[in-house]
Amino acid sequence: MGNASSSSIKANYTQHELMASTADKKVPKHLQPLKRKHTHKKKVESSPAAVTAAPPRVHEEENRVPATISNHHINTLIPNHFYNASNDINQIFNDHSASSPQLFRWTKGRRFVSSQNVPYPLPNDQTELDRHRVQFYIVRWAFESRHITPPPIKKRLFEGINVLDVGCGPGLWVGHPIIDMAEDFKKSTFDAVDICSLLPTDQPTSDNFNLTCHNVTEAPLPFESGTFDYVQQVMAAISYKMDDWPLVLAEMKRVTKSGGYIQLIEPDMYPQQLGPEGELWRDQIHNALRDQRGYEPRIACHLERLVTELDLEDITVKYVSVPVGSWGLDIGHLWEQNFDAFLESARPFLVEKMQITNATYQANTKKLKEELKSGEFKAFNNIYVVYGRVK
Repeated sequence: MGNASSSSIKANYTQHELMASTADKKVPKHLQPLKRKHTHKKKVESSPAAVTAAPPRVHEEENRVPATISNHHINTLIPNHFYNASNDINQIFNDHSASSPQLFRWTKGRRFVSSQNVPYPLPNDQTELDRHRVQFYIVRWAFESRHITPPPIKKRLFEGINVLDVGCGPGLWVGHPIIDMAEDFKKSTFDAVDICSLLPTDQPTSDNFNLTCHNVTEAPLPFESGTFDYVQQVMAAISYKMDDWPLVLAEMKRVTKSGGYIQLIEPDMYPQQLGPEGELWRDQIHNALRDQRGYEPRIACHLERLVTELDLEDITVKYVSVPVGSWGLDIGHLWEQNFDAFLESARPFLVEKMQITNATYQANTKKLKEELKSGEFKAFNNIYVVYGRVK
């Protein structure tokens, strides 16, 4: 873990750095939105293996992130006047005409895509979208950047380039990285693809953004070869089975121009320095993910090898260690909450695949949480960023 190549850049944050600017109790400036001046209707396209779509937005220029936030509620980082608009999202989730049995199924009170061709094991309900929303903020906070992109690309975004986000997620919300990029870099054009989009069609977004519903594991990306200057994928660890990763990455390379960049951001889903009960439960979960469905929860540790096999140039690897629990102050508390929410989201899937009862699952999870809260174990996750240039 944590060993990068000689070209790697290590971004490790000490406890002292995590305690920096504790006097600042505001939402990080680079995560605050500007006032909207106008709105545009979203453009939505569909390709084979798709569902339904639409997104929102947020703005403001690059800035470093302070290491504290006063309130850790799931909605903390979302301005109220935007978050209240989620009534429209709730309407989508509760609209049975839009979400027929052919599209969705409910298991233990959670909503899932019903297609057998979609390997994603987590729900696509509002609770899970909220978890994703906060997870994206934490990752950007940890890397101290509004836009986590290769340095050469960050400069070119102002000039005007073509960008693709693969597996953007079932909902595009205020603060979603690809939405922020479309708002901040008006001269560039942005495309995103995902198997399922769940936002209402009247959500405003930039007219330089387009969403296509598409399953990249079933069909090639619906773009011509050499279309994009920059292609990114963020937190797709259990979106694909291990065997699918080379195929997906090959498609990403195909649609990238010569001289363009591909970047992957993934957390290593292996919290380290857990207590004995937590380590046992973590390993049992990982075995179920690998043996029952072919996922690789530690795909982050394989990214450098996978990108090298794509024959990219100037490959760079960097990672940030994010604390789990109150020992890591605010960011650790937020990451712990997100970890707890992930375990709850994964419960319906894991209970079935591990062939255990809900009571057993909850009891094992409780032991893990109690060890974290004891303060005896300073757990953490590594989050990796890997990028390279297409020849």
